[in-house]
Amino acid sequence: MLTAWRVGLSPLMVGLLISFSYGFGYTGHIARGFALAHLLIAVTVFAVVEVVRSGVTAPRSSLAWAAIAGLASGLATMTNYLAVFPAAAVLAWVFFAAVSWKRHLWIVFTAGIPFCMTMIISLYFFVVQKDSRTGQFEPFSPFSMLARLAQFNMANLFGGLPLYVEGAARTAVGGSLAVLLLVVVAAAAYRWRQLGQTRWLWLSGALAPSAGLVGLGIAFGNSPVELRYVAFAAPFAAMLIASAATAWGRLAPVATAAVLGLVLTVQFAGTLGMQLHSATQQPFRLAIAAASPYLGDSSVLLVPFGNDGVGITGSVLREISPAQSVLTMSNTNAQSVPLRASAYKMAVMFGVSDRDGREQINVASAALRGHPSWCSSGIVWHDFRGGYIEVFDHVLPQTSCPVR
Repeated sequence: MLTAWRVGLSPLMVGLLISFSYGFGYTGHIARGFALAHLLIAVTVFAVVEVVRSGVTAPRSSLAWAAIAGLASGLATMTNYLAVFPAAAVLAWVFFAAVSWKRHLWIVFTAGIPFCMTMIISLYFFVVQKDSRTGQFEPFSPFSMLARLAQFNMANLFGGLPLYVEGAARTAVGGSLAVLLLVVVAAAAYRWRQLGQTRWLWLSGALAPSAGLVGLGIAFGNSPVELRYVAFAAPFAAMLIASAATAWGRLAPVATAAVLGLVLTVQFAGTLGMQLHSATQQPFRLAIAAASPYLGDSSVLLVPFGNDGVGITGSVLREISPAQSVLTMSNTNAQSVPLRASAYKMAVMFGVSDRDGREQINVASAALRGHPSWCSSGIVWHDFRGGYIEVFDHVLPQTSCPVR
């Protein structure tokens, strides 16, 4: 909020726009280091604003702020390597915003050294693990990737409101959100020159995460698009919206207040829905609750390994009893599940996973169905995402399965 005040924007307006951004709130409470990376990017932004503000009157102070910006942006990339995209955009802006070419070079040198030093460390970890999750994403398809980026960038600001309704209502809600976003973009574009010197900072920071993901997609031949990957754009988009609202507020204060109020209301509804509606909640707790009548000493829970063996299995283990028997299904052992589960009277298939996990589930399910000692007694839970819980009974050959 200090940055908003320094550039002449309302800290309260900016604070609300950022806090109610769905992607910012979502990534702020998951255990992936996004919250710290957001903080370090915020420090970087504040520092580069101070670089420009003090560039003429206090050149030495300007260079000190440049060093802070380089260090903070580098630490952000160490916290989450995708932070390199907004960090690079912020540092590029301060380079071009410098008052002279001599100043350009000093800023590059002062900010670049700490940034590059931390990037060397980050690069080591990236290289070590870059092949650890092959197949995590769909193959690269430019049109499909751009469409998903547009969808997730809108959700980044407004949340998953279309998911809370069905049929034609879902289309209507999605279309209304798209129109609202277009109105906001058009308002910023129409008054572009009145948005202040930092307008290019906000625009480049808002676009950098998506542009970086497209670059990664081209480089690695996949489509790395997730909501959390574009979340770094949310604070920059909020600053851009606040800049547009400030510029329009001088010309049409009533209309500006109405549109801004609508934006904040939609954002608040999306953020509230994240907490209360099952459509935007992780399905693990609901799935385990549905499976609980079939869990116990005589049953084994079959859990897909997924792509990394962490996200799915960790979430399941958090919800079940420590005494519950669990078998993980990987690409190498999913076929042998009927034999591995033979000591139990019942096997409960946990059919919620990522793309790799779904293949493991399909292989294990087919193996159980094709085995003479196992039969499916029905799906006892499913959700709109395609996840399900299926119960398999261990029976004598030629014995009928119980119906559940």
